[in-house]
Amino acid sequence: LKTKTIASSERLMSGTDSFRFFKGWILSGGVKRLEDFLKNNNIPYYMVTEKPSRADDVPIVFENKKPIEPFEVVTDLYGKPNYYEPDPTPWLAPFFAAFFGICMADALYGLIISAAGIFGLSKLKSASARKFMKLVLYCGASTTIFGVLVGGYFGNIIDRFGIFSPLVPFKNRLMVFDPLKNSIVFLGGCLTLGLVQTLLGSGIKFFTDIKNSSWRDALIGDLPTIGIQLVFPLIVMNGVFGVKLLPMNALLAALAIFSVLLMINQWIVSDGIVLKLFQMFFSVYGAITSNALSDVLSYSRLFALGLSTSLLAIVLNEIAALGFSIPYVGYILGTAVIILFHPFILAIGSLGAYVHTSRLQYLEFFNKFFQGGGREMRPLAFERKYTGL
Repeated sequence: LKTKTIASSERLMSGTDSFRFFKGWILSGGVKRLEDFLKNNNIPYYMVTEKPSRADDVPIVFENKKPIEPFEVVTDLYGKPNYYEPDPTPWLAPFFAAFFGICMADALYGLIISAAGIFGLSKLKSASARKFMKLVLYCGASTTIFGVLVGGYFGNIIDRFGIFSPLVPFKNRLMVFDPLKNSIVFLGGCLTLGLVQTLLGSGIKFFTDIKNSSWRDALIGDLPTIGIQLVFPLIVMNGVFGVKLLPMNALLAALAIFSVLLMINQWIVSDGIVLKLFQMFFSVYGAITSNALSDVLSYSRLFALGLSTSLLAIVLNEIAALGFSIPYVGYILGTAVIILFHPFILAIGSLGAYVHTSRLQYLEFFNKFFQGGGREMRPLAFERKYTGL
């Protein structure tokens, strides 16, 4: 229980002049600490504990390790998981950080974002604000790493201006590939990451159903969906692009088997002959067009944002170069363009990266398994706003 003041909690208690009785939720690891507190303060008590049942509206508490805690901000913006499903935060954390870095992919922008996160941590005191600033710091670090890998430093500022030419060999040594020259590889990598995350989401749904003893949903609902997510991209690669990882006949046979299992599941769970027939075919259609196609293709936005941020910075550098070419006042104009407009690109790029990275988590990842509806546990405690202990 959590109340704004101890006085307001009296509404939740009952008893006589001699004793007080109340019940509430407690973390499984907190029972021993509560007993020790009562004993150490010589408070007579009688305590009964029991595990929650399916009929109970059980509150939830995030229990993530320190490096994962900042990503709870992302989960909280969508909603809290209920007691009977897993917390998605540890699963989305590496993807969120990586996707943000891919969308920005500029080492100097990343250092600025990281500096903003560190500054926020030094000035802000509330737990929620500090959690968000840690998320900013992580996103900045990811942006810096991906920027180094693709050779992005305020776009192409090192290559474009001779004053930075001593840094070119160092930049090239650390650079893994150029997304502008190898755009197909860049796009393929983004789609592969999308396939991995969507498969992870379906896998979480499968193991959650197993844990909750929903065997039918797991075996002829979740497992065939995962199979279609794996097989259909291979069919496309084989038939359209000629990449023959497995024989086409084997892939088509596997697709047919998985489709039949999905149809059987829909026949069992749907009511009425018309609805049964509709859901049988719609389930297969949805697994192919949504899970295996549109959800994965949505990750192409990483490719688009990554290129657009880089291209905007390159165009800005070209405008600055034109300014430098003007006699007398050129250095002032060119420098002013760089100082004034790179922060603008950083701001709009960061906003776009955050929004679209969050969108991928909410619409392409969460929709595979997340039910939500959980409520936060509110412990019995004083809530201090202007004072502290």
